[in-house]
Amino acid sequence: MLDKNFMNFNWINNEIGKFKLEFEVKEAFFISNKTFYLVLNNGESIIKTKDIINKFLNIKDFKYMYWNKKKIFLLLNEIL
Repeated sequence: MLDKNFMNFNWINNEIGKFKLEFEVKEAFFISNKTFYLVLNNGESIIKTKDIINKFLNIKDFKYMYWNKKKIFLLLNEIL
């Protein structure tokens, strides 16, 4: 993940050793290693989670975890 302010488009190419531009991100919430929520410039969202099924989490959950530095606990009976 690179901030556009530090981005050099000479770094991006299909050549070996250069970065590949995958997404242009409007907003992102990184909770831990392999757990994040991305809002892309085109309006799509990408959720990656470790040890939990990501379809049970939404942007409000990620914002809560990010700003409050707290975990979200899901109860099994709430999921089913």
